[in-house]
Amino acid sequence: MASILAGFVAGTYITLLAPLVYILALKNRDLGLVAYLIYILYLGGSVEALTLYSYPRLVTTLALSLASILLIDDVLKRRPAFGRIELLTTLFMVVGLVVPEAFLAGVMFYFLLRFRLGIGIFAFLAAMVSIFLIFRSSLDFPGSAATQALVVSAFGIFLAVSSLVWKNLKKREMFRLQW
Repeated sequence: MASILAGFVAGTYITLLAPLVYILALKNRDLGLVAYLIYILYLGGSVEALTLYSYPRLVTTLALSLASILLIDDVLKRRPAFGRIELLTTLFMVVGLVVPEAFLAGVMFYFLLRFRLGIGIFAFLAAMVSIFLIFRSSLDFPGSAATQALVVSAFGIFLAVSSLVWKNLKKREMFRLQW
């Protein structure tokens, strides 16, 4: 549902294929994952974002990205969840057809309740916003969406690798001070 509404918010109708991806995942998880990959590649090619620094493009990108994460979660779990929380967030998402910010509010509220995000995620998001604000003069030019995506990917890979290295270093007694 979120993916379809995100498509209407973003102005693309490719998201009407999201139920097909989910139905294929119900039949066979591997087939659903392949369908999701094709869906995401097709969706990414259909949406044009010149820069993330423009407010309408940022809303479009966030709406499609967050809805796509919810879709992959549904594909992997293969069981629908219907309850009061889903009803409330769906109402926000429907209002988002008129006011796109309401869609984002509904999706973020659902994210917070469904995934129980930890402090690490919020720290990562704060760091990403800081990087984008600090390097705005270098990253904000027409057609820079690919460069901006590269910065996000590089920062995410850096954090993933550094956390793995830190976990390995913590297992060893390399940095422990002995008195």
